[in-house]
Amino acid sequence: MQPDISIITPWLDHPEFINDYENAVRDPKVEVIAVDNGSASDAAGRISAMVQRLGGKYIRNEENHWFAAANNQGLAMARGSIVLFMNNDIAAQSGWLDQVRRDTQPGALFGPTVQQTTVDQLKIDYLEGWCIAGRQDVWHRLGGWNARSFQMPYWEDTELCIRAIRHGVRLMQTNWPVTHKKNGTSSDVPGVLGGLNHNRWVITSLMRNQPGEGAVPSQTVDPQRMEPVERYLETGRLPQAESAYRAAVAREPGRADLWLLYGQILRNCGRFEAATSAMNKAMELNPAYALAGHFEIGMSMLSMQRHAQAAEAFAKSVALKPDLAIAWIKLAIASCLCDRFEQAVDALNKAIAINPKDPEALVQLSKTLLQMGKKEEAKAAAEEAIRINAEDPSGHHALGSVLLEMNEPAKALESLDRAMALDPHNGMAHQQREQARAKLKDAQITRPS
Repeated sequence: MQPDISIITPWLDHPEFINDYENAVRDPKVEVIAVDNGSASDAAGRISAMVQRLGGKYIRNEENHWFAAANNQGLAMARGSIVLFMNNDIAAQSGWLDQVRRDTQPGALFGPTVQQTTVDQLKIDYLEGWCIAGRQDVWHRLGGWNARSFQMPYWEDTELCIRAIRHGVRLMQTNWPVTHKKNGTSSDVPGVLGGLNHNRWVITSLMRNQPGEGAVPSQTVDPQRMEPVERYLETGRLPQAESAYRAAVAREPGRADLWLLYGQILRNCGRFEAATSAMNKAMELNPAYALAGHFEIGMSMLSMQRHAQAAEAFAKSVALKPDLAIAWIKLAIASCLCDRFEQAVDALNKAIAINPKDPEALVQLSKTLLQMGKKEEAKAAAEEAIRINAEDPSGHHALGSVLLEMNEPAKALESLDRAMALDPHNGMAHQQREQARAKLKDAQITRPS
């Protein structure tokens, strides 16, 4: 049967989204195309099985092609007259795809969420890319997503909508009963922040130069001249780095230094299982890389929510270098997630002794003590973090959390407002601020006259 809707979704792990997603897209006239950006083996098997149940198409990438390029891979295979790009972290009411069929008319792009942003002092309305539909001819008129300029995530939907308006394509908001779980697909991928910052520069450059669909030039990656991962993030070359170093370790499999950097790149690309394998290979080839290897494995295990294995890896790191404060902090975080609070406190005290002027350990200590019910001690740790660095939002957030638990909503609100002023994108601080406001409102309502 010829499909009337093709739904294209990039995936990277997160099999926990499968149930809601599958229920949302199951329709005999829908073609589901899942583009797997290098999921770990178990997740990849479950995603592939879902697509098979739906009678769709499964595309496997051995590297993370990220959002725009993966979308274009799916677009090249789509047969439906309507093409809908959608994240995997969604849920929807039954029958919502009939509304997509009804609403998606020629000459426009459609989606449930419209946002406004500012680029180079210009206010721009755009449809959020987590759910956006158009007819085949519209997508081909636009040339799909601009994967040349936006090799990493964020701002692609803004640029797409700018380009659509220039091509005479309207932007239309819909009331489709589909919901987005927010940051479920990217919040645990370390390289995302680098992509956000780099792509802000990219879209500003595109706006100023108005180069149409052209690319913003980026440097190539030379595995013979190894650079820190941060440099690849800053210059938007993480996808190129993954490809270049994958080829490099295949060409020179005995070079531990290549495996080490490849593992760091893989972790930043969100490919944690592959990163762990690369780090183990680097340590096997050269035991001198054990410190970096165990630390990177610990970070990957945290991201995969394998907390006990993360704690084990960080314990190996601090055994190798007892004065590495960050490893003690990460050990504490993993220990907390295993409910080993006393071990976490011990680790944090060691980190503070190593570097008393770093507020990060104090913030984590405040969080740990709060979990243990030691509110006054948690408050003191947060206040000390703020004293060391009043411009660090995490200290104010930690203090606000404690004050909320101490049932002091007015003071909590003050701290959380400060945290949000310093970091407006902190979703947890935003939720807690709303809780503080609700408590204040309840207190005013129940106050005797």
